[in-house]
Amino acid sequence: MSHQLHTSQVESPSAAGISVKFKTDLQTIYDNVEKTVDFTYYDKNFYQHLQNLHSESGSEKTTEKTTKFVGDTNDSAYVKKCFRRMAEDIKKLDVDEYLASVQNSLLTLKLKIHDIERKPDELPVETLQEIHEKKEKEYKASIKTYTEKLEKMGARFYFLQNCVIDNYEMCSNQISELISSTELSEDARMQYATLQAESAFLKDATKFLEALRAPCKELSAKIHQQITRPAEDGQEHLFVTPYKERPTVEIITDFVSRCSAIQKKWSDSQFRGQKCKQYLDTAYRFINSVHYKTDHFIEMSKDLDQVYCNVGKDTNERIFIKLALDKKEKCIKEMKIAEQLIVNTNKVLDGFVETDTVFQPSTSSSSAI
Repeated sequence: MSHQLHTSQVESPSAAGISVKFKTDLQTIYDNVEKTVDFTYYDKNFYQHLQNLHSESGSEKTTEKTTKFVGDTNDSAYVKKCFRRMAEDIKKLDVDEYLASVQNSLLTLKLKIHDIERKPDELPVETLQEIHEKKEKEYKASIKTYTEKLEKMGARFYFLQNCVIDNYEMCSNQISELISSTELSEDARMQYATLQAESAFLKDATKFLEALRAPCKELSAKIHQQITRPAEDGQEHLFVTPYKERPTVEIITDFVSRCSAIQKKWSDSQFRGQKCKQYLDTAYRFINSVHYKTDHFIEMSKDLDQVYCNVGKDTNERIFIKLALDKKEKCIKEMKIAEQLIVNTNKVLDGFVETDTVFQPSTSSSSAI
């Protein structure tokens, strides 16, 4: 019995070669299964009729090879009714569609494995691991350099902000002392004006430092989150997802379930007489022949699943390594941007400290931004 594969896939020569061999192997399996049918105790004509039934399913046209089985001339109306019931049940199984679906499912997986194996641009896992180890060293060195610069700038901001706070409090106290006097001398009035101006300057300095510090804080928080964030599990990035891409198993399970339902229906029916028994045995024989083919499908599916998992293991490992590389590369770039921001910020602070002697550092404390 011949079954055509329904596929519109445009294949490369190597993929086409896989398809041709796959179809040849299937045809060999089908031929071997059909040779096991012993017609000594079965109705050969009825068996061939059952083979051709699925060619009519879903089609208004009847192919030339389809034969209309009417039974023996001496069959009674009851016997003919019985074999028609059996034939209708077989027709509802859509055997031709089932076989084509399993074939396409298996071939699709074979071609997917072929695509995974033939990727010429993929580096070996060992090479990627070496690249990742080098990137890991660069990543750790970048974190060290960036952290040191960040802490120094944090200490500088901390010192300047303390200078502003201390001097503002001192100005406020001196202003309070001056205005508590009943009368202000001319010198006191001039001192009061100077303190007011200094106080206003220090308020502006506070706003200036906060505005200058804001983008540094934002970027450092972003980098801290990237550094401390757990690695992605990567499941949504996987090219190969074993145990999820098993449509062949689902197709087979559904068909076997429908076969079981029909066989139960027949076992519950009262097919009387030797001739009915012969037709029933023939129908069972036909279903069994499909089961024999299904057994081969199951073995092919198991073998392909194993190969798929094996090639997938390397592919997925590459994906996880690449995810880790991408994360580190992105973080290194962010730290370089942050380092440049620190350089620019320090230049601005260099000009800021020249505006007043109170900002000249004598000591410095360390604090995170």
